[in-house]
Amino acid sequence: MWREIYRFFIVLEKYRWWILGTAFGIGFVGGIYVYGWIYQVGFSALIYTVQLFVADVKTFGDLSIVSSLEDAPADAWKIYIPATFAQIFLFFGLVLLFFKSQVARLHHWLSIKRGDHTLVIGLGRNSRFFIDSELESKQPSNIVVVEKDPNNPYIKHYQDQAVSVIIDDTANRLERLNIAKCREIFISTGNDQENILISLKILKDAQKDMQKKLVIHIEDRTLRSLYVDEGLFRADMMDVEPFSFYQQSARELFQEHPIVGDGDDLIQSTQPFGVVAVGKTPLAVEILFEAIKVAQLPNENKLHLYFIDQDAEAFERYIRYHMPYYEQLPNTVLHFIGLDKDQNSFYADTVWKNEILKHIILCHEESVDNVRIATQLKGFTYTNPREGFTTPKIHIATYHKSQIAEEVKRYNTEQTKGVYAFAEAKEICNRKNLLHSELNRLAKIVHRGYTLKAEGYKPEALLVSQKIICRTWESHALINDRKASFAQALHINTKLKTLGLTRVPSPIAVKALAAANREVLREALEPSFQTLGVKGKTLGEVFEELKANAFFPEQYQTIFEKLLRAEHNRWMAILISMGNRYDEKAKNYKGKDKERKLRKIHHLLKPLEAFTEESEKRYILNDIYAVFYIPEYLAQIGYAMVRNT
Repeated sequence: MWREIYRFFIVLEKYRWWILGTAFGIGFVGGIYVYGWIYQVGFSALIYTVQLFVADVKTFGDLSIVSSLEDAPADAWKIYIPATFAQIFLFFGLVLLFFKSQVARLHHWLSIKRGDHTLVIGLGRNSRFFIDSELESKQPSNIVVVEKDPNNPYIKHYQDQAVSVIIDDTANRLERLNIAKCREIFISTGNDQENILISLKILKDAQKDMQKKLVIHIEDRTLRSLYVDEGLFRADMMDVEPFSFYQQSARELFQEHPIVGDGDDLIQSTQPFGVVAVGKTPLAVEILFEAIKVAQLPNENKLHLYFIDQDAEAFERYIRYHMPYYEQLPNTVLHFIGLDKDQNSFYADTVWKNEILKHIILCHEESVDNVRIATQLKGFTYTNPREGFTTPKIHIATYHKSQIAEEVKRYNTEQTKGVYAFAEAKEICNRKNLLHSELNRLAKIVHRGYTLKAEGYKPEALLVSQKIICRTWESHALINDRKASFAQALHINTKLKTLGLTRVPSPIAVKALAAANREVLREALEPSFQTLGVKGKTLGEVFEELKANAFFPEQYQTIFEKLLRAEHNRWMAILISMGNRYDEKAKNYKGKDKERKLRKIHHLLKPLEAFTEESEKRYILNDIYAVFYIPEYLAQIGYAMVRNT
């Protein structure tokens, strides 16, 4: 209720000069007319009219020509009309002049006091897009913004929309922001280090298990690695999730446009495939990190990543700085090509005509450069493709230039077909992606499955309430422990594609949906089970028999065996991307995962074919869980598994 009252006050304040001018004009003209025409008191009419605006309202009972109320003329009530407008002028003039800041402070206090508010710290670019998306939604949340720079040009803009914007240093106001009762917190000041410092202070003062979402904008991958991978953020206080605009943009790209293309031909073959990233930017780095999470295929198809910029050597150093051991990535080859986008030779290079290309991703910081390159590629390089050549998809990073993204979508005609906009701020910085993403929910249930691996195959243990799932997620203090769950969640679509399956939303209850999904998965794997001699059994029975017989893939002839190999390769790619390397000595740290992580070594960072010891082969159970638990993972987020038509 108060929000609506304050919004009404903002509207009045916005049109204050119209309101005050109208009230003054009608009051003054009306006063002259009533006093002068009706009562005919001459020059005194002007004096009486002026008194209307200084709270000394002269009514007919005060006039010298009228001795008493009974002697008043029949139309004496008209004096109240100019008096009312004069009082409106006086009231709003005083409120807007003397009490505007007090009304704003009251709005801030009430917004925080009642709780259930979304706390946004900083009016950086990403937080502004988030606030805009909230204001455009049907049910916007109660947003409280804290911005320490009084000269930020966007403060007035959001105050005019009834958003509670507090101008203060967060460090000075932290205890007064009612964090214990807020709904969620999004920190994006425009400075990564400042975001981190504020987050650490919030976590230091937070009570254990506050069941609250804390999203921290950290764009610099080095800082994310330092504070997140090394465990300086503790996740047992809140549901802490670092956010990177570039990372989320790359992730969304490969979710909407599968890295292997739209069809199933590639995934059923052994043919290599390629992706081009143009521009030495942070976005190009995130393209690499996200690509390797989804590109591990059952037939071990080689992924060729081409990084193009004017200075190829500088680009290679830039990539190696973020991923030192990229040569060890399974089934992945990186190429660095020096081409100047401002020269015709750029568009005539043979790389664009490579038949294995699936995607060309334009990552320059200036979206205009990306549009120009895409236009030249479509208008010059791909005007007359040779017979049998399929033009790769071209993706333009538009960032905050939403009008460019709209134009790309609007004019995606036959001439520009195959050109897509991505990394659009309005699509990335919203509640769905920042606070309650489907991927986040999926990663949480995957994480619970990971924690249950010591108990064997227990699908019913995954069909629990969201509260229990969140408790499992939050009980692990190191955020780094969760990254594997996100990567595994992203790879589920690749596994489904391998099996000729897809996922569709379903209204069926979770337990019934999980049972139906298990049956679909069993049918898809039945040919493999027949080859392995475990046909006609449920997934649970298959698991127990495989475990009892110490199963380990040998020939990799069945889809099931290939899926296990792909899952292991995906796990290797993630650890290598985080700076880990193979070291046989790591097996001596049995039961000492923390020591292995500190040294960033692992004795299993090698192909499954190189597993020779029985103790190593037992780890194949983890890969089986990753396949067998897919029905429960998808059921928990409301998806049914169905065969592709």
